[in-house]
Amino acid sequence: MKKIKVSADKVRYSDDTKIADITGDIRVRGENLSEDNPGSLEGIFENARYNLDSKILEAWNPFVIDYNGVKLYGGKTGIL
Repeated sequence: MKKIKVSADKVRYSDDTKIADITGDIRVRGENLSEDNPGSLEGIFENARYNLDSKILEAWNPFVIDYNGVKLYGGKTGIL
């Protein structure tokens, strides 16, 4: 089951580290992320890194996340 979709200009992935470096016009979209919270999530980023083991997405440079109508704006650095 796919819960979150990500599109970007470029992704570099290392199977050794299980880290994906994502750059350029990154768009994230998800709906019905859990049974307890059936809301929606959308985000726009310039640069991000996703660790597949820890499931942590780090974003830097300006970004915007919208979760059920609540917007979070990031400047130089942020961890999501």
